[in-house]
Amino acid sequence: MIGKKMISTLALFTFISFAFTGLAHAAEIGQDLKNIQLLDMKKNPVQLPYFGEKVLYMVYADVGVPKKGPEVPVTDAVRQAAIDKKFDPNVFIAMGIVNMKDSWLPNFLIKKGVEGKIKENEENGIPYDRAPIFMDFEHVLRDEWQIGDCNNVIVLLIVGKDKKLKYVAKIKSPEEGEAEKEKIVNIIIAESKK
Repeated sequence: MIGKKMISTLALFTFISFAFTGLAHAAEIGQDLKNIQLLDMKKNPVQLPYFGEKVLYMVYADVGVPKKGPEVPVTDAVRQAAIDKKFDPNVFIAMGIVNMKDSWLPNFLIKKGVEGKIKENEENGIPYDRAPIFMDFEHVLRDEWQIGDCNNVIVLLIVGKDKKLKYVAKIKSPEEGEAEKEKIVNIIIAESKK
């Protein structure tokens, strides 16, 4: 009996230890980040472009999110702020990163959808180099930047030119995106002036 109780107690302490360790290492605003290597649409390894040179607005997307388009209100607000010249677009770049590992959709369907989004952007006057899309097959961004569980969410991030995390939020619905858009635009404006 003592042996079973001791094993149960040790298992509980181990679980609690891992749980608190995970919390202690969660992404924090102001944390220093390092550039990561992902894959482009042709599965070539690439570093994040303009890392440390421009303000990065990033959408880390599990394309299996039940409600479609949680990031749309934010992305539309950021695009409008750029059109209205609220920040210098030369010091800013938006990018999408597809969380391939957590998606239940087959890779070929995801790739087809991403190719469609790239084409749509270009038809709307947004060239690929202003809004690139990358693939993350192994939770590289999640693990390297300590973002935590990214399954069934869209993660919105802002990284400053100083390579520090300025903003991170996980959203699941357009309503949550709507609630975050003003804060994100204001951070981008402030960071673009630095």
